[in-house]
Amino acid sequence: MVKDSTALQVWDCLKNIFHDNEQTRVIHLQQQISNVRLVNFPNVSAYCQELENISDQLNNVGKDIKDEHIVLQVIASLNDAYHSIGTLLAFTKPLPSFYQARSMLILEETRRQ
Repeated sequence: MVKDSTALQVWDCLKNIFHDNEQTRVIHLQQQISNVRLVNFPNVSAYCQELENISDQLNNVGKDIKDEHIVLQVIASLNDAYHSIGTLLAFTKPLPSFYQARSMLILEETRRQ
């Protein structure tokens, strides 16, 4: 802030700073979502929460990510323990919503325990 700046000038400056690195953030977040793997999380809930967080961040920078894309990422990154549920999700037409897929995974996790 510069002395005697108006609120509009400060707001415009902050807006420009935020939007300045928007494309870089999109690239980083898309790489991040592609690298999320269930094996790196203590449970399905934490795994799905991370996918949801990254999706929300992408939406915040104007890159709407389709529910279908997240579900496909979920299917692609499951480990062998969830192979059967992954196959079931993959063959469901149309693909279930992210929340339905998450519920199915949590149910499978609970059943396995």
